[in-house]
Amino acid sequence: TTNDPAPLIPTPKYRDSSMTEHILQFPEPFCDKTPKNRINITLTNTKNLEKWVKKQKKHQDQIKNSSFEGKSGQILTLQSNKGLPDGIICGISDPIHYLDTASLFQHIQQHFSAEFIEQTVFTLSPDTDKGNHTTACIGWGLGAYQFDHYKPAKEEKALPTLLWPENADKEQALATIQSICLIRNLINTPPNDLGQDELAETAKK
Repeated sequence: TTNDPAPLIPTPKYRDSSMTEHILQFPEPFCDKTPKNRINITLTNTKNLEKWVKKQKKHQDQIKNSSFEGKSGQILTLQSNKGLPDGIICGISDPIHYLDTASLFQHIQQHFSAEFIEQTVFTLSPDTDKGNHTTACIGWGLGAYQFDHYKPAKEEKALPTLLWPENADKEQALATIQSICLIRNLINTPPNDLGQDELAETAKK
């Protein structure tokens, strides 16, 4: 009798690395400087609102005549005499939570035109402390997160851009945003596209 040759075991192959590129894609809705039109955002809460409003002359009546109370989730767009956006007041938690500005980011994206967003950079009032600014930036970045890798290609929404506040911890904010988005990408990627080989390839990057 003759011995049949042992069957060849196929060498495992890594999938195309482009299949895992989306895992390491993170939103970057920030800039360091800009010549664009700026809209200032004031972060306040129920405790500080009354004191802050007393200092405002330009929009004091508009604020008082609105239902804005500084509660978390409340957002008021201030208008100029011509009816154009002239500032935003955002109610926040005490202490601030990143969800406050994540919601703000999505509110702006939904209620402002793409043309306006593309021509505008948003800024945070400088009278906010460093910790609040850092948390606000984290929320802004997470608000920009979306997982659409498996959806049909379509026109992307304009991303509201925030000018980095001078007193924010940029390194900490970016590290937090990227870490959370990485975890979300890993969770949202189906197992058939993210096995041991793909995890190893992603880890190398």
